[in-house]
Amino acid sequence: MLAKSVIVYLIGAVLSASVFAKSDIDDKLKYADSIKTKSPQEFSVILSEISAQRQQLDTSDYYYLMLLEGFHLGFNRKPAEALEKYRAIIQQSSDSDLKARALSASINIHAITRNIAQGYKDVQSLYEITPEVSEAVQLESLMILSIFFNQVDDYEAALKNASAVLEKSQQKRFQCFGMVMKMEAMLNLGQLDLQSPFDQTLENCREVGEMIPASRVILHKATALSDNDELSAALRLLESNETMFINTGYAVGLSDYYANISGMYLTYGRLSDALEAAQQAVSLTENTGLTKPRAVALDVISKVYEQQGEFDQALAFFKRASETEKALLDETKARQLAIQQAKNEALEREIHIKLLDKENSLLKTEAALSTKELENSRLVIVVLLMLGALVIVWLLVNRKMHKELRRQARTDKLTGILNRHYFTELAESNLRYHQKTSQTLALVIFDLDLFKRINDTYGHVTGDWALVEVTRVIKSACRKQDILGRMGGEEFAILLPGCTVEKAESLTESFRRAVEAIDTSHTGSDFTITASFGLTDTNQCGYKFDQLYACADEALYRSKHEGRNQVYRYDPSFKESPAFLSTDPIGT
Repeated sequence: MLAKSVIVYLIGAVLSASVFAKSDIDDKLKYADSIKTKSPQEFSVILSEISAQRQQLDTSDYYYLMLLEGFHLGFNRKPAEALEKYRAIIQQSSDSDLKARALSASINIHAITRNIAQGYKDVQSLYEITPEVSEAVQLESLMILSIFFNQVDDYEAALKNASAVLEKSQQKRFQCFGMVMKMEAMLNLGQLDLQSPFDQTLENCREVGEMIPASRVILHKATALSDNDELSAALRLLESNETMFINTGYAVGLSDYYANISGMYLTYGRLSDALEAAQQAVSLTENTGLTKPRAVALDVISKVYEQQGEFDQALAFFKRASETEKALLDETKARQLAIQQAKNEALEREIHIKLLDKENSLLKTEAALSTKELENSRLVIVVLLMLGALVIVWLLVNRKMHKELRRQARTDKLTGILNRHYFTELAESNLRYHQKTSQTLALVIFDLDLFKRINDTYGHVTGDWALVEVTRVIKSACRKQDILGRMGGEEFAILLPGCTVEKAESLTESFRRAVEAIDTSHTGSDFTITASFGLTDTNQCGYKFDQLYACADEALYRSKHEGRNQVYRYDPSFKESPAFLSTDPIGT
C-alpha cells in the first residue's frame, strides 16, 4: 500500500510539473480547484507546490489558496481547522465569489459535524450574498444548500434546491450533482423507485470524473433495489463497486457503503464478511458526526456475535448500538430544535427588515411634507406603525396557534405519535399512491399483551410509561419511511411503504424483540412487556384501508390465540378454522 501511495505521489508530481511548467500561479490554483474532487491525490500534490510559493501570492490568490486548503483539511477529516480557513475568508476577503464559496464549504462542514444551528446561520448569510456572485457560484451554492438540507433531514428544501440546479444548468457536472441530491431527497421522502435515472446520472458523473457523487448514485440504486426485495442485485452492485468507494477516500460515502453492505452480508449469513465491513464502518465514524452508519454497523456486529454464540461480545456491542441510537435520537431532536430556532430567527430578521424599510419610507414621506402638514403626517405615521405592529403580532400569534392546533389534532397526546384519525388519513393516501405506481405496501397491527394486568398491578402511571417506552423502541426500529400510529388504548399500527408481507414479517420480528427487551427496572417494578403482532400486505388484501386493517386484525387475533408474543401474517384459511370460530375468550 505504501509503495502504491509513493507511485501515485510521483505520478502526480510528474503530471503537475508537465502541466504547470509554463503556467503561472493563478492557472495552478484554477486547475487544482477543478480536480479537487476528481483526483484528490493529484490535488494534494499541486496544493503543496502552490503553498511553497505562498510569499509570491497577491491578496486574491492568497485567499483562493486558503479556500482550497480548507477543502483539503475538511476532506481529510479536520473540520475545525478547515473552518478557521473559511472564517478568515468570510471576514477578510472582498471577493464576493470567494466569500460565497467559503460560506458554502462551512455549511457543508456544519452538516457533517451536526452543528445545525450555525449551519442555518451561514445559510442565511449565503442567501444574502447570493445576488452579488457569479452564475457559476450561484449554482455551486444551490448544490451545497441541497447537500446541507439533505444532511439535516429538511428533504423538501433539498429537493427544491436540487431541482433549481437541474433547471438552471445543462452542464453534465451540475446535472450529476443536482440529480444525485434530488435522488437523495426523494429517497428519504419515499418517492424514489427503480424507474429513476440511475444509469444516466452515473454516466454523467463518471464522464466529468466526479466519483464521489457517482458513489452516492450506487448507494441510492442499491437502496432502491433492496426496498424492492432485490437484495441479491443490491449486494452485487455494491460489491462490484467497492474499489470506486475506496478510491474516493471520502469518509462519509465509505462509512455509508460499509454499513449498508454489512447488513446485506448478515442477511445472507456471511458473518465474517458482515463483521469485517461493519468494523470498517465503525472505524470510519470514530470522532465524527456520522451517527447513523455507526449505529447500523454496531447493531450488525452485535448480531454477528450473537449468531456465533459469543454472547458477552454481542451484549457489549448491543449496548454500544443502543447508546448510539439514543445519541441519534437526541441529535434528531436537537437538530429539529435548531432548525426551528433558525427559521424563527430568519422570520424575525425578515420582519425587522420590512419594518425598517417601512419606517424609512415613512420618514422620507415626512421629510417631503410642508411645515403646515407636518403634525398630521407624524400622527399618520404613528398610527400606521402601530397598526403594522399589531398586524404582525396578530399574524405571528395566529400562525403559532394554528400550527399547535394542527399538531394536537394529528398526534396522540401521551406517546406523541400519530393518532388513529391522522394515521388512517396518511394510510389511505399512501395506499392510493402505491396502487397508482403498482407497489406493495404492508400493514402491521399490534397490541400489548395483558396490558390491563400491568395497569391493575402496578398502576396507571406505570402503564402509561409502558406505552411511551414501547412507542420509543418501535420508532427506533422503524425505517425512515415507516408510519407509526396509536389506534387506541394499547393497540398500535405500523404502515410499511414498499414492503411485501415477507419483508414486513422480518421487520415485525425485530419490533417484537425490541418490545420484549425493554428494561422495566426504571419503574421500580420488575415485569415483562410483550406484544402480539398481525400483518398483511396489499398483495393479499388489496388497497382499501378497511380491508387491509381487517386482514391484519385477523392475523393479530391468531397471534393472541397461539399464546401471545407472536408474529403472524394473514392467512385466509385461518378464518374457517375451529380456532377462529371458537368463542373461548382470549383476553388481551
